[in-house]
Amino acid sequence: MKKLLLVLALSAVLLAPLAAYSAGVFDLSIGLNASFRDGTLEAFKEFADSGFDDWRFGLEMRTKLLFFELDSAGKIGMTENNGLTFSGLMVAGLSEDLFDTARIGVCFGPVIDYVLEDGESSLVIDGNHVQSESFMDALTKSRFNLRATLDFFLGPVIRLGIVWTVPTQYTIEEHDMNKLLPTGEDWTRTQIALAIHMSLV
Repeated sequence: MKKLLLVLALSAVLLAPLAAYSAGVFDLSIGLNASFRDGTLEAFKEFADSGFDDWRFGLEMRTKLLFFELDSAGKIGMTENNGLTFSGLMVAGLSEDLFDTARIGVCFGPVIDYVLEDGESSLVIDGNHVQSESFMDALTKSRFNLRATLDFFLGPVIRLGIVWTVPTQYTIEEHDMNKLLPTGEDWTRTQIALAIHMSLV
């Protein structure tokens, strides 16, 4: 009897994504994001004198199950000394479709900025280079960001949207709940990006 219950429980866990997909409540999409320079409003003041080199591009993946959403995004760039920069974001939150024409979401999670230069890698927080021993160490030291998305459906597969990202002072290492909400200075560093997605399932 116990073996039968275990088999049924495992079957329910394994079949849950398939059931969600058949019910139309599961969605997996990949896409590209594009931001002008660092994406802040201050950068857009020089938009008229910009060129293609001023745009930064990255990859995104979004997973939605019912009204829960999990997003990941990453960008790779170059430093002035021909080093590599990597910015990765992992957020989780809520999203909801609006009359089958748009999807709005709000998520929260860490942004990890790494620089690889002269054979040495370091974590970057507020423009300062910080040594990290592992990925988990970088995760606990990195500041969390609040991310809002608004996507418009351009058919059954393609979506075009806008992404707002606001930094906060919250980190897992400090776990100060008073720093969960952005401060006035944080709002001035809001980043705006465009995103286009293709739904896979």
